[in-house]
Amino acid sequence: MTVLSIMEVYGERINVIFHGKGFIRAKEKVHFHWSSASGQGQVSPESLPPHRLKGPTGCGAIATGVLASCPNAYLHAQWCSKKGRNMKKISELDDSYWTYENADFETAYAGFLEEHKKVGIYEVAGLKFFCPSGVYQPHEFSTTRFALRGLHKERNKFGNKLLELGAGSGAIGICLASTGMEVTLLDVDPVAVECSKNNAAVNNIQVNVLQSDLFAAIQGQKYDVIFFNIPLLDKSIEDPLEIISCDEGGQLLSRFLSEAPNHLLPNGQVYVSVGNISNKEALLRAIADYDEHIVYAEFYGGTGGWRWLISLTPPHSGTALIS
Repeated sequence: MTVLSIMEVYGERINVIFHGKGFIRAKEKVHFHWSSASGQGQVSPESLPPHRLKGPTGCGAIATGVLASCPNAYLHAQWCSKKGRNMKKISELDDSYWTYENADFETAYAGFLEEHKKVGIYEVAGLKFFCPSGVYQPHEFSTTRFALRGLHKERNKFGNKLLELGAGSGAIGICLASTGMEVTLLDVDPVAVECSKNNAAVNNIQVNVLQSDLFAAIQGQKYDVIFFNIPLLDKSIEDPLEIISCDEGGQLLSRFLSEAPNHLLPNGQVYVSVGNISNKEALLRAIADYDEHIVYAEFYGGTGGWRWLISLTPPHSGTALIS
């Protein structure tokens, strides 16, 4: 029995990817739910054998039970560990979190780009999404689904008026709009803008979609929540398609965070997804003037990859932060 890929959540949720049979258990009391193309169901913690696989930073342990009836399962476990709920700040993470090791990265990245040259059709949270070539796709391992899991966890902590930048397929904003939020979606790419509009129409969800270079199209407007699923990879853009994946030196992140406070309502929050393939120094500079907290995270055991959803509160909402 082998777990080929593990995603350890730094907060209250653990996600584990199984291929065939595998087993999972957490350090303390857990409740499991699994889903895959073959169906979904519950796994009782009492039915799991007491195996453990230690996480790389000691913040949690993962082991498993046998899921023979659920090939390629995407399994969720609610983690009740007190230590797991003790969120850290990005600025407090030691260097072990920033070690990303993937010997096949170039091959994997080339495959990622090839996949995004194709048309994709996906189901996210029960809604249908069509993605033309060149638009970031909400596939099973996408940052789209990661961010949506984290934002759902935070939903009771922020207001109803949401702005999402870099919306791509619109999956995140449309799914949140389906819960009753008032959502505006922005993207610099006209193809992505049309994609988001079409996906909203197909799902009969009301959202406002605009083409915009960051905040250019919504000057003077303010929101309870501003979210950007920013491109993670610290790399120069050599192919136009790489606009969906690359932010060399954190330049886009820096621009975004310097302007975001101008568009927050009182007590508003900024959320951004980042990872350890991002530029660490640029990220820390960009968030230096914010009160920042990790609110959700996932660890990918095969590569040492981390993704973090962080909440950011500017010192004075309504005043731009000049970097």
